[in-house]
Amino acid sequence: MSSNPPSASKPVSGAATARRIFRVYLAPRWRELALSMVFAACVAGLTAGLAQVLGKTVQALFVDKALASLWIFPTLIGVLALARGFAQVGQASLVNRVGNQMVGQIQVQLFARLVRADLAQLREAHSGAHLSSILYEAGLVREAATNGLVNYVQNALTIAATVVVMLQQDVGLTLVVLIGGPIASGVMSRYSKRTRKAAQGAMAETSALSTAVMESLDGVK
Repeated sequence: MSSNPPSASKPVSGAATARRIFRVYLAPRWRELALSMVFAACVAGLTAGLAQVLGKTVQALFVDKALASLWIFPTLIGVLALARGFAQVGQASLVNRVGNQMVGQIQVQLFARLVRADLAQLREAHSGAHLSSILYEAGLVREAATNGLVNYVQNALTIAATVVVMLQQDVGLTLVVLIGGPIASGVMSRYSKRTRKAAQGAMAETSALSTAVMESLDGVK
């Protein structure tokens, strides 16, 4: 292997890339992102509310034998579940809209850069690699920048709200559950590293497949 590929494959740091993605693609769409965060917060709060209502339902119906509450709690659970469903639909719609707009913008910019590139730059990689970056890697940027961001916020808020509900119901049991937090964090860290490697491998394989298909169609061996 020559010394050129490593330097070409590592032009900027991940933090710089993330800042650029936020500045160029996400910041102009801050209204949609902010509204999706509001929906994410609603989903987290309603999830915790459902957990609290379910606990009260079990207490009232099976422990206190309060049959008069037989229709109140199921109705409340249905209303909360329906509201959470609407919030999830709204969040998904906004995230998909922002993601599709961002992918379209990235693909247009990549194509424009390829059209304006000189021959030496185009010959550094096969046309299949360029096609892969336009079709596949732009979608990965969307998943990381939109779905990943909103889902991280939603899951963090859900965990926080659920812990508050658990502390209100049983402090001792909550502390026992929280002991497993560091273990779960370690497992998720290892899973994240494997997922990152799998994504990088998928990008490389997609590029190789595109190259092979285009060489076969062009008759280049």
